[in-house]
Amino acid sequence: MLRFGLLGPVEVFVDGRELRLAHGKQRDLLALLLLRPNRVRTTDELIQRLWPASRPDNAVNALHTHVLRLRRQLGNVAGERIETRAPGYRILVAPGELDLDEYRRWHEMCESDAKSADWSSLLDHAQSALRLWRGNPFLDVSTEIGDSSDAALLREERLCTELLRIRALVELGSFASAAARARPLLDEHPFHERLAGLYISALAQDGRRTEALEAYQRTSSTYFEHLGVAPGADLQRLHRTVLDGAVSPAPALS
Repeated sequence: MLRFGLLGPVEVFVDGRELRLAHGKQRDLLALLLLRPNRVRTTDELIQRLWPASRPDNAVNALHTHVLRLRRQLGNVAGERIETRAPGYRILVAPGELDLDEYRRWHEMCESDAKSADWSSLLDHAQSALRLWRGNPFLDVSTEIGDSSDAALLREERLCTELLRIRALVELGSFASAAARARPLLDEHPFHERLAGLYISALAQDGRRTEALEAYQRTSSTYFEHLGVAPGADLQRLHRTVLDGAVSPAPALS
């Protein structure tokens, strides 16, 4: 039984035993192949991603050498999953073997739950999706891979699931829990208006009107200081609602 992990440090398990993977180009290469499981990544694409600043002499042979070394590191069972297929290489991954695929299936269920306003199911599915995360993706690969658009996309996907979980908590009346989850995320994403709206709404509905107004003021100050603009119309409308003493519903997630 094989298990591949991308949602944190890159991992490979064979029959429940974690393989010891060396750091360097082989680990980078494995991450790149797992990002596009069962699809061929061209030789040129892999060379560009592995050596973005300066490619080595005879880069094709260098890539082939790293593929051979990676296969040896993975052993007979996992190593055989890396195939040479013109015009490059691919890794074969079956359903249920890659944590990223499993996460995305859970997230799709979350989106379906949100459309049908099934908040209890959404919360359960979001919890299952987020439990698969072991930290930031690509912590143990090169800076070029870790700072890539692929890594940024994965972080954005995780944030989307977090937003859905917070929305479900608000809709189910767990306002304190929603606020507690939203606050550290807002520190990381101070310009994310939907997140700010969920946080302010959760505080207001939890009876913490002063904290809700202070949260809006922090967001507004951050916008003016760094962007030179006010928050968007939806957030301003939410602010007025809290000022008027009304309990605001959770903002919609488009």
